[in-house]
Amino acid sequence: MFLWDAWQDLTLIILIIAAVASLVLEIKTEGIKEGWYDGGSITFAVILVIVVTAVSDYRQMKLSIYEIVVGDVVPLNIGDQVPLNCWS
Repeated sequence: MFLWDAWQDLTLIILIIAAVASLVLEIKTEGIKEGWYDGGSITFAVILVIVVTAVSDYRQMKLSIYEIVVGDVVPLNIGDQVPLNCWS
């Protein structure tokens, strides 16, 4: 789920299209041995960004309710329960 969400970024989709176009054009003009460098580099960078984003998003989901402090922004969905500590 986190990988899918990270992949949906418009900038990454544009970079994937650029990587495919670069691979096709460079391999066609320079051959497979020399033509894969640029497209392969772009592809590697895109995959790295997707994985790092997914891991970062996954790690942000693991948060104890006791670690929430005043000022934290917590996205809520319908039906979510919110812990509340009231100090008199």
